[in-house]
Amino acid sequence: MLRVFILIVIGITVIRCNKVSQENPPKKTTSLSDKNDALQKRLKSLNELITQNPQDASLIAERANIYYLLGDSAHCFMDIQNAIRLKPNDADFLYLKGFYAYNYDQIDTALTYLKKSYHVLNQNPDVMFYIGNCYFLKQNHQEAQKWYLKAIEKDENPNYYHALALNSYKQKKFQETEKYLQSALQKDSLHGKSLSLYAELYIYDYKNFSKAYTIIQKLLKQEQLPVGNYLEGSLYFQKALLVSDSVEKEGLLRLAIDCYSHAIKKDPYYTNVFYDRGYAFFLLKRYDLASKSFEEVLKQNPKDYRAAFMLGSIAEYYEDKKLALQYYELALKINPNFMDAKKALEELQ
Repeated sequence: MLRVFILIVIGITVIRCNKVSQENPPKKTTSLSDKNDALQKRLKSLNELITQNPQDASLIAERANIYYLLGDSAHCFMDIQNAIRLKPNDADFLYLKGFYAYNYDQIDTALTYLKKSYHVLNQNPDVMFYIGNCYFLKQNHQEAQKWYLKAIEKDENPNYYHALALNSYKQKKFQETEKYLQSALQKDSLHGKSLSLYAELYIYDYKNFSKAYTIIQKLLKQEQLPVGNYLEGSLYFQKALLVSDSVEKEGLLRLAIDCYSHAIKKDPYYTNVFYDRGYAFFLLKRYDLASKSFEEVLKQNPKDYRAAFMLGSIAEYYEDKKLALQYYELALKINPNFMDAKKALEELQ
């Protein structure tokens, strides 16, 4: 028996800005090792300077940022806290402490320091934006909207309008979502995140595939971005779910897989695409290829309970009870409230 868990994840929840933004990709790429070498070189230089100037808060704050870029959270927090100790009312240092905490998923700490920065000097719209993001993650949508609007009063940045749109979308306020997306796109007609959310709105909620396709074409013109291919695949996938003719369904699923594969070529770490491609293979009964995609999802994100469940379903189909139980148990360990996994375990044991 094949157990089916339908959850096609759409990439609308990424509002963190510590990574390269989709709408402004770098024209030249630098290898990760080259970047790390440069950071290590600067770190060595800063260590020497700080030894000579142990009370220089700016140098310590700069070193905190180097540690952040290197992924060393312990030393990052230690340095930025020392910088704040030396200059407790420096709005920039307080903001950085909040920013680092936000990006390390310490939302309450982030909110505390971002608000401290705001009360010292309330002129930085990014501070307001990240306060809004914190409330968004805490699902306090009213407060999130208030802070996003404060940020827009200072700077009509399309990222801020996109955040407002996403906040409205999460509340299923679709007309308000469109209004804010249109404002973002008036500021930047090729704003990637806004175009993506706009396309998702028409794919998943309005089921208006022709309108979604028109929006996706703008993303596809930005050839280096994988999101256009991903969303085109999602469009074909959603159409496949709605048709009853088996031949047409198979054709749409194969089109979806082609699009997903193009997205993966552009970004081999686009985890959601691997999941959706795996699910398309699953529906085509290509369980060997589905397994490879779901395994890649777990490799990239060991906390993805959906992929664990689907691997359990495939193992159960092949009558590998032991392996199926392992995957169902893993899915339940990751998400104890996952009822599909609970039911599967009860029936299989």
